[in-house]
Amino acid sequence: MKIDDIIIDPEFKDLLGKQEPEEREALEESILAEGFTDPWVVWRGQNILVDGHNRYEIREESAGLVDDPDIIEMEFADRDAVKAWIIKRQLGRRNLSNARRAYFLGELHKMCASADSGRQSGARSRDVVAAQTGVGARTVDRGAAYKRDVDAIAENTGVSAGELVDRKITQTQARAIAAAPAGEQAAMLDAPAIAPARDTALDLQKAFDTLQKKTIQAVNSISQVILAQGGDGALSQAVERRFAQTLQAIAEWRADAI
Repeated sequence: MKIDDIIIDPEFKDLLGKQEPEEREALEESILAEGFTDPWVVWRGQNILVDGHNRYEIREESAGLVDDPDIIEMEFADRDAVKAWIIKRQLGRRNLSNARRAYFLGELHKMCASADSGRQSGARSRDVVAAQTGVGARTVDRGAAYKRDVDAIAENTGVSAGELVDRKITQTQARAIAAAPAGEQAAMLDAPAIAPARDTALDLQKAFDTLQKKTIQAVNSISQVILAQGGDGALSQAVERRFAQTLQAIAEWRADAI
């Protein structure tokens, strides 16, 4: 299909949020130097762009400077299927902000619950999303609560949910604003404490990655000592399980930082 036939869907674009200036600059430099190395993904039959929004904007701004990208057309059952595909890809990004990660988990939980009309749909959906994304059930619950609060604020203030998440409003802030009278919420958004701030997601991720690396090294060293002293594999496996539980607990703590 032709680039000019591609349609930008506002909901899908808003779902992705804005890139940080440093990310945008790095992407622009990469595209101008190497061209479009990754194909764009388009919803077959709808011509709606699914993956490649930032690259699309850079192409529009740099028309004629780079060759057009390859385009892959994919089949999707409906809009929710598109959103789920986008979210799951985004959750794999290491530089995703805590706020957007939480909102994405809440979005997945809502879609999953909508598809399950049973009495225990909320709990089942939470467990399904937790399994799909590799996070704890509590983390999914917090994401669901965050999404409800952000969506309520968006409805009452006219500020899109995507923009609110881009501001990196924390879970505590979102809960406090959503609980306030609707007429006061816009003013609360303009308070200094709610102003966009430097995101700590990258710092937390780096710290977690370092801790994870050192933990794995420690597990390997302990296992080698156990085996060298004549211990059996069962003890070594028990040590590995214990460390895995510790890493999961740390991951849950990191999620609390939203």
